[in-house]
Amino acid sequence: MVMAVPSAVNDAYARPASAVAEELGTDPSVGLTDDEASERLARFGPNVLEESVRPAYLAIAARQFLDLLVALLVAASAVSAVIGEVVEAGAIGAILVLNALLGFSEEASAERAVLALRESAQQWANVVRGGSE
Repeated sequence: MVMAVPSAVNDAYARPASAVAEELGTDPSVGLTDDEASERLARFGPNVLEESVRPAYLAIAARQFLDLLVALLVAASAVSAVIGEVVEAGAIGAILVLNALLGFSEEASAERAVLALRESAQQWANVVRGGSE
């Protein structure tokens, strides 16, 4: 569930903390009461990042052939094969396969790196509830 916050909160980093706190209906020195925190939890859900689903390897592989230039090269390879230029068709096909393998390898590696970073990052926050940290 995504929390619906006032649109001006999106630029909260650039505004004074007091203005953001006022807009969110809280006082930084007092914080929320337990009742208000429970009500906001029920209304907006927990304050957690949504887990992104890692794309399947098959989807990553299929994406390697969705580029317009790749489609043109596939067509050129097919035309070359039809007119009897088998060597050219094979060369274009080999380049396409190599391109797909390299692209797949890079994208899968990047996905693994993002997952590793997400797992290693710990999020901590100090909160004030009813005037106590």
